[in-house]
Amino acid sequence: MPGRAPGVEPRVIEPHGHAALAGSGALGCTLRARRDHPDIHDSAALERPPEVPFARSSTLDCAGLVVVAFAREVLDCYFDHVKVLVGQALNDESLTPRERLRRYLEIITVRLEADGFACGCLIGDFSLEAASLSEALRERLVAIFAEWRGPFEVSIAQAQAAGQISSNFAADDLADFLLASWEGAILRMKVERDGEPLERFKRIVFATVLKDAHG
Repeated sequence: MPGRAPGVEPRVIEPHGHAALAGSGALGCTLRARRDHPDIHDSAALERPPEVPFARSSTLDCAGLVVVAFAREVLDCYFDHVKVLVGQALNDESLTPRERLRRYLEIITVRLEADGFACGCLIGDFSLEAASLSEALRERLVAIFAEWRGPFEVSIAQAQAAGQISSNFAADDLADFLLASWEGAILRMKVERDGEPLERFKRIVFATVLKDAHG
């Protein structure tokens, strides 16, 4: 067993922070990316954990650091994939801005159905399982949600400017609401193994806050 580094006092390892992350569902969440999200399996981020500088701490803490770094690479890889899907829908100029929003939800619904409604969104999974255990991952998730919201905010603002949807709510608030509520619908979908939570969400959101202002 290696000795402790000079000047470092021994301490009791508590089950929180990186140590807890190493043994928590967050690790399973990371590894399930191989099974649940085949589109990112070929990424180098999933082939091996990144190198982590030596930490003057316990073996368990070091393992936790590796998990956090690995999890972040998987998360970033997955988000790159999500951004491609966002672009396919929200950059489609053959559709109106309001239709682009619906198109994105339909693209995701088709992909979730192909997985038997058993696999959800890795960003949502990490938000549930890892955000409370790793500050680094929590901060990265905050940044991801902010970036993810941007294109939706633009499309909503364009739809409002064109009179397609109401301007009762700010575009950024509606974008946040759309993504947060959609993630909730996906969570319910996974529990029920059925697409109805997704369809219910789309029916309600496009009949209320994203209602066609002309109809």
